[in-house]
Amino acid sequence: MTVNKDRSITETWHLPDCPGHLANRIFIEDSARQVQEEQAWAEGVFPGAFQRVREAAAALTADDPAAPIAAALCELVQTQAERAGCVTLPEWTRILERHFPPHLPPLD
Repeated sequence: MTVNKDRSITETWHLPDCPGHLANRIFIEDSARQVQEEQAWAEGVFPGAFQRVREAAAALTADDPAAPIAAALCELVQTQAERAGCVTLPEWTRILERHFPPHLPPLD
């Protein structure tokens, strides 16, 4: 299926023995294999990479300017790791507000 410049749609049908059909099938199967391989790689590498991030964050002192950034990053990564999908904007906002609270003017 192709969307043309004038926003019309052109659809091409191939018979099973057509070279175009075979090429599309090979492309789709190869793409699916690549996604599966990348997912398996990430699942294997992620725990170690995240552990290194946590260790680096733990090595920071509380007065280090990077400490809130590292803490927020760790919490965001942990939240993402617990999800099947993405961290939502409200979740991001709550985490960032927790680590970077607004500086409100003093009440007089």
